[in-house]
Amino acid sequence: MWVYDNNESIIDFKSSNRIKKREWITDYFLQTCAYALAHNLQHKTNIRQGVILICTSKFEFQEFIIKDNEFLWYQKKFEDRVRKYQDLVRLEDE
Repeated sequence: MWVYDNNESIIDFKSSNRIKKREWITDYFLQTCAYALAHNLQHKTNIRQGVILICTSKFEFQEFIIKDNEFLWYQKKFEDRVRKYQDLVRLEDE
């Protein structure tokens, strides 16, 4: 957990060969929400901001932030994905 822009945050540093569009990095947002859920559970925090920092091989820098309602939306999407996986595993075990 770090403080970024005065908010407790999960920050994920990424490298890339090219600039990314926001709509291409949905899984990065889901991943930061997963980390936040785990941190909140383990350490009794209330992290509600995820930050993705990307640097390309040409030293181009990008910053993507999700917070508040958008962060909660991605967190719910992550939880939905976990439930879907658990349902698939359960079906395979039957």
